Amino acid sequence: ANVISENQLKDKIHFGHRVLSANYDSAKKKWAVEIEDSNKKKQTWSANFVMGCTGYYNYDQGYAPKFPKQEDFKGQLIHPQHWPENLDYTGKKVVIIGSGATAITLVPSMVKGGARHVTMLQHSPSYIATIPSIDFYFMKKPV
Repeated sequence: ANVISENQLKDKIHFGHRVLSANYDSAKKKWAVEIEDSNKKKQTWSANFVMGCTGYYNYDQGYAPKFPKQEDFKGQLIHPQHWPENLDYTGKKVVIIGSGATAITLVPSMVKGGARHVTMLQHSPSYIATIPSIDFYFMKKPV
């Protein structure tokens, strides 16, 4: 939120809109982006650049693969996209399937929030590296 206010970007952001399609028009050298607003009104916007930075995302339901004997599981299955406001996991054992950005924020949050034990399952590891807030390369003095 600070970045938005510091750079006066709020008027340039369209909240509550859904991208239905994005097609590049080679003749016009522009993107035609079909949008639907919160009132279900459709519009087509023109853009020089389109950046898709969401990864897998389905507005109506998140990706939820079926597992053998899933119907036998007696616990609660929750997708973070439909996280209940009143979810109480205090003292419970939790398994998080996946290791993407959402999982990276969920694991420490659930531990701090009182979960008895949190296990993360991953198919392929994600790699994350922190960068220093100071650029030490440019601080070196010539010898």
